[in-house]
Amino acid sequence: MITKSIADLKERGGPSLQAILKYIMGNFQVGNDAEVVNMHPNENNPTEYLRLFKNHVEPSSNPIFERFKFHKRNQKEFETIEQYITDVKLVAQNCSYSQQDEMVRDQLSFGLKNDRLRERLLAEGGSLTLDRAVLVCRTFQKTQAQIQTMHDEAKQTIKQEVDVVGRRVTDSRANKDCHICGGPYSNEHRCHAKGKKRNLQPQTPKKDNQDPEVHKFYIFSTSKRPLLFKNSSVSLGLIKFLNEVTKKPDQTVNRILSEYEDVFQGIGKLEGKCHIYLKESCQPTVQPPKRIPISMQDRFKAELSRLETLVIIEKVSKPTEWVNSIVIVEKPDGSLRLCLDPRNLNKCIKRPHHPIRTFDDVAIKCANSKKFSKLDARHGCWSMELDDVSANLTSFNKAFGRFRFRQYPFGLNYAQDDFQRKMEEIFAELIKTAGLGLLIDDIVVHRAIDEEHGSNLEKTLQVAREKGVRFNREKCIFGKTEIPYFGHILTSEGIKPDPNKSLAISQMPKPKGPEELQSLLGMVNYLGKYIPNLSTLNHPLRTLLKEHRTDGSFQWTSEHDKAFANVKNSVCENLKYFNLTSEDVVLKVDASQHGLGATLTWDGGISAFASRSLSSAEQKYSQIEKEALAIAFACKHFHQCVYGRPVKVLSDHKPLKSILSRGISVAPP
Repeated sequence: MITKSIADLKERGGPSLQAILKYIMGNFQVGNDAEVVNMHPNENNPTEYLRLFKNHVEPSSNPIFERFKFHKRNQKEFETIEQYITDVKLVAQNCSYSQQDEMVRDQLSFGLKNDRLRERLLAEGGSLTLDRAVLVCRTFQKTQAQIQTMHDEAKQTIKQEVDVVGRRVTDSRANKDCHICGGPYSNEHRCHAKGKKRNLQPQTPKKDNQDPEVHKFYIFSTSKRPLLFKNSSVSLGLIKFLNEVTKKPDQTVNRILSEYEDVFQGIGKLEGKCHIYLKESCQPTVQPPKRIPISMQDRFKAELSRLETLVIIEKVSKPTEWVNSIVIVEKPDGSLRLCLDPRNLNKCIKRPHHPIRTFDDVAIKCANSKKFSKLDARHGCWSMELDDVSANLTSFNKAFGRFRFRQYPFGLNYAQDDFQRKMEEIFAELIKTAGLGLLIDDIVVHRAIDEEHGSNLEKTLQVAREKGVRFNREKCIFGKTEIPYFGHILTSEGIKPDPNKSLAISQMPKPKGPEELQSLLGMVNYLGKYIPNLSTLNHPLRTLLKEHRTDGSFQWTSEHDKAFANVKNSVCENLKYFNLTSEDVVLKVDASQHGLGATLTWDGGISAFASRSLSSAEQKYSQIEKEALAIAFACKHFHQCVYGRPVKVLSDHKPLKSILSRGISVAPP
């Protein structure tokens, strides 16, 4: 019947067929239908009518923009491989490529989110065609689905076997109602209506949907495809938005930075001049000039000229007792850094030995803080001017002449102590009142609320402007909830290891020699506060290094493989700040055959781990003596946090309780 109708339309000609087309497309047209009709002068040509209608609803595309969309088309998070292939082919149709199959093949190889599948396609090399790429992708997707099915069935089998244990045998009549009175089935034998004649109300079963039910919804952070997305949940009424949280732009920080732009420009100049004190018995030395490679000479001259312009160095014509060497360091961008090589001079300097703060000194002040900013002093050493006598000690010579430093040079051991002292004097008031964190040339501004954070940041920049401190804008961080700081991450929740360092440890290959093993142990020890019982975990590795130093042997065994894996997998992801006001402080201690371990906790949160190895003499102690030694070690290591406050000590060695509960005078030796 349909075939006959189409044949009749063809026999009638254009006007009838065109009228039918206009009637059918009326529901889908875009714009004014009269506008489409007026564009077509010949009503006897339905094909022309279709062409004009298509051009009206689908304007001509821009090949350049379509190619941009094509190259940006990567596989989405929950998109299947088949969907991705289809969409890439559709997008490529509007790009006007002469070699369309090759371009689609390349985009498939680049845009896939599965690294293993991408590697398989790249391994095909130049012989890979589009058909071959599609076949490999479909085969891979099918294989993954089969593996997932096998895995799910295996998990279901295990779950069923586990659920058998403890399963209660229930009566088949359970959860049924009495057919006489409607009561529980188990009550039928004592049913009050059984065997009696009376008018009974019919029992009408209650529908399940008459009682409201409360269901729990669980939210998981996973890459699995969800059953319902946000839009679907809102449409079904499962989720109702009462209020939406909007992030207010931090205009305070932007205003402060624009007001103190001068603090981030140039090199600072601190007040006063510095003097270097020498030991009385030291003998001056004169180092001969070192030759400069021809490829560096032009850049070396340019750097000397730049430092002269900045008044960091100056030429010297008169004799000086000390003449040092210079070390040239090539930066990644090709420029040079000139550093003094004062090995002989450092031996003769009287260091002031100013106490340098540690990371823990700064981190302990950050408890309860939510906003952080980090300020990095620009060329801290160059901001301190030397007096004339001290400047003569830093002279150096090259083929282009003899120079001396007017500011502190990099490499001088006196510079760090002097710079730390001056910075603490400059920001002393803010360190005391605002909890400012200061470690060498890095300053941490932190507070619990934005207003206080902005106020402290402005005060810090104001003091820096008045005292001649300048910061490196590229290395500064402002108004963040977490910042990197000396190999750690300061966050609003606590401290974390630097992801780069954790990743370097987890990806480090098996050491092939003592040097690589020593490097591994050094990296692990730096993150020791994040690793529980580190001394016990790395004991086989330390023993191997000790044996190499004794007899030169280095034999890596399966025991070392196990220790290596345990160390890499034991890094804790997050530690809480220690709360100075907490009264629930607990020290958890433990002792093994080779080491001692301790954990500092408060209010149930872990603040730090500590451990150390046992000496050869301590390894001969009895177990109860090792456990007591672990308590002494924990109290000494965390002395700064536990002194002057009630502390609970937890140990798994119960005999210690009866011994330590006695007085010291009556306790056994």
